[in-house]
Amino acid sequence: MAPTAEEVTETPIPYVEGQVLSLKDIDGKELSVTITKVYRVTISPVMEVQIRASGETEYQEAVLKMFDRRFGEDRYFYDDTKRVPHTEQREAAWQEYVRQGLEMHLLTFIENHRKEFRLKRIRYLDGYDDPNEPEWMSFGKHEAIFHWKAHAKYKTEIEAYHELKELQGRRVPQLISTVTLTLPSDRPDLPPIYFEIPGILLQKINGFTLSKMFREVDNPMLWKQITQDAIEAAKYVNRAGVINFDMRLQNVVVARLDDGGFQPFMIDFAQSTFRRNYKDTDNPQDPAGYEFNAKKIRNPGVIAILASDKAWRKEGCNLKLEFK
Repeated sequence: MAPTAEEVTETPIPYVEGQVLSLKDIDGKELSVTITKVYRVTISPVMEVQIRASGETEYQEAVLKMFDRRFGEDRYFYDDTKRVPHTEQREAAWQEYVRQGLEMHLLTFIENHRKEFRLKRIRYLDGYDDPNEPEWMSFGKHEAIFHWKAHAKYKTEIEAYHELKELQGRRVPQLISTVTLTLPSDRPDLPPIYFEIPGILLQKINGFTLSKMFREVDNPMLWKQITQDAIEAAKYVNRAGVINFDMRLQNVVVARLDDGGFQPFMIDFAQSTFRRNYKDTDNPQDPAGYEFNAKKIRNPGVIAILASDKAWRKEGCNLKLEFK
């Protein structure tokens, strides 16, 4: 019998300090990670962890980013004003949706209408909405969409780090491993892929985000140098074939170096696009080409504008940045 999906208590976020998670890396090796710090959830839960491989005693510090459909800013209806909390009832509806094989039809539909779907809200799936469907089916459909969104962002982030391989450890964090977390299961009849949470382990950068630079550094000359270096990092990322649609000061982490210097790292590429998505052309003025669109979206320019504006408003300082 299909479950009824009456709204009740929201599922609590399981990622808390001190929590130990059992993950599997890309080779199926078991990893035990202990959460030491949790960041505010935006698109995805992000936390600092200590990693211990199976049978080992020493640990490695890292950042863990989980693409968990149950939490984050993607759980919104309509015009992004109504958040859809995850509940036990919605999870039961999702299980039934998968049990009846409905998820494959919807996920195939989304892939076939990928471009249009990105522009639509959750209720506006032309050709797939049914106002008369039972509530559990509607809830199951929503979870399928959240599942697709989370996995799409995961795949995008992984592709970005692949494209940025030569910049890892210098302009972007080192990708340590992809991982999966399997939810506790009492559903052996269901495909596990729909109940596994993908994630990535990244190099931990000890420092601060560019948005907090004016609080962390009290030297205006260093403000310009740090921001100029961040602009250069964004240029390197663009040259490597990655354009970030989510460029903001919070997505630049500035490392404190042992010699007293600073090194900006670009982070968070889940909302990116790639050179392969554009026309292969040598004409930088071709609107369908990569170079034209990289200049149009202006990742380096966004950093310069946001940092300059904040420096002027907060400190009355003109950074006089170069970003063309």
